[in-house]
Amino acid sequence: MVVSVTADRAVLATGAFFAHDDTPAASLDLAVGTHTMLTVEIPPADAGRLADLPSLILKPGEPGRDCLVLPRKTLPDGRAVVKIAASHQGLRLTVDEITAWFRTDGDPEQADR
Repeated sequence: MVVSVTADRAVLATGAFFAHDDTPAASLDLAVGTHTMLTVEIPPADAGRLADLPSLILKPGEPGRDCLVLPRKTLPDGRAVVKIAASHQGLRLTVDEITAWFRTDGDPEQADR
């Protein structure tokens, strides 16, 4: 089956190395987004209240303050957590830079925000 789509812009959710080396998209000029993910424990008193929390994309209007909040999750030990991701979009990273990024704890400045 072949599907054609026409759009002014598109977001591709792919693996980090999608457009490098001998991959099908290596010849495309694609930007990379990196995400610093925080896992935040929710107090038991709030866990029930946030049980139906959907995924949220927050764009407060301040540059660099956008973030993504994933639904509440209960860990095997019973603790409730949400994951909050701060993003850097539009980066032009080499394979070595992407590899180095995955070996870090993320961006401490983004995590602080």
